[in-house]
Amino acid sequence: TAAVAIGTAAVNVSSDVDTAMNGFAAATGTAVDKLGEYEDAMLNIYNNNFGESFEDIAASMGEVKKIMGDGMGADELETMTQNALMLRDTFEFDVAESVRAANSLMDQFGISGEEAYNLIAQGAQKGLNQNGDMLDTFNEYSVQFAQMGYDAEDMFNMLANGAESGTWSIDKLGDAVKEFNIRLKDGTANEALETLGFNVDEVNAKYAAGGESAQEATKEILAALQSVENENERYLLGQKMMGTMWEDLGEDAISALLDTEGAISNTKDSLSEINNIKYDDLGSMLEGLKRNFETMLLPLGNALIPLITQVVQLI
Repeated sequence: TAAVAIGTAAVNVSSDVDTAMNGFAAATGTAVDKLGEYEDAMLNIYNNNFGESFEDIAASMGEVKKIMGDGMGADELETMTQNALMLRDTFEFDVAESVRAANSLMDQFGISGEEAYNLIAQGAQKGLNQNGDMLDTFNEYSVQFAQMGYDAEDMFNMLANGAESGTWSIDKLGDAVKEFNIRLKDGTANEALETLGFNVDEVNAKYAAGGESAQEATKEILAALQSVENENERYLLGQKMMGTMWEDLGEDAISALLDTEGAISNTKDSLSEINNIKYDDLGSMLEGLKRNFETMLLPLGNALIPLITQVVQLI
């Protein structure tokens, strides 16, 4: 009876793994002869207690692979998928949406997937997703922050500072940076810059250089704007440089937004902290033990399935 029970469990596990990997192969176009390394990645994620089932993990891996592209190896796919599932469990982020956001951060700021998810986790902890628009904001506005010389940490801290000023939507904050960037490039802000005493060509050169040069130019412009004593004149100049975003957000929010100082940092390993805290309970430990036992039965199931298949075919 015990042997039959163990054999049945082994066959079920093997069948579930095959079904999950067949779905992964069909969804991503992965050749069957290359599924072995991806199966190992799925089993590692399962044994680490992430995902609801083999099928759930394989489907999530498929989403990651489709978004990140074929150049991603199995090890990186494993890490990205595990992080995506962790953030889904913790913050209810859809896997595909968080992967797209992480991919945008990686493309625009040249950071790793691990660093991208680490920053996303910290952003969520700081309340940046209070209106459910954080991931979309990263997708849409990362390029604008990067073009103005900011790195990923700068962007997260800027958005956090803007949100702490009372702004109800970080999408509006991202839109303000976009509007400022566009108006500097198309010359719409030239008149306001000249009124504030800047040489337009010199300002453009600083932004073209990017990095610290562009950031310094932004600080100088904001400082000059804030030094305008006449409130109406300051308001009009702000509008010329940021359009309706200056009116929608207000001067205090803009000042907070352009402050890059903050607690969000790549040196803080928020992913490990979340993992250690969220899954540190008896239920999670028992589930992890159960999963490891199931995968130990996998070789037995793989051996039994061909025999069972022959019997079924004979019948």
